[in-house]
Amino acid sequence: MPIVVPQFIVPCNMTTTRQIYQMAIVEREKLKEILKDIPNFETWKLRNKILETIEGLELHISENITNNSKSCLLLPVTMRKV
Repeated sequence: MPIVVPQFIVPCNMTTTRQIYQMAIVEREKLKEILKDIPNFETWKLRNKILETIEGLELHISENITNNSKSCLLLPVTMRKV
């Protein structure tokens, strides 16, 4: 990488791992806040670990993942895009 951008310093693996872990914690808390708004969520029973599999054509950023998750949870099965 120094050949392409000499000013770029490659971060340590531990630094990258720590940053990703912190991002995961923040996103988990955001998801908990979103799920709190769903009525009767606390009474749901886990029957399957997969809510739904959908194709995400856009970038895998938190906003798109959140919107796709909301669409899985809020729309009846017959109204979802296939």
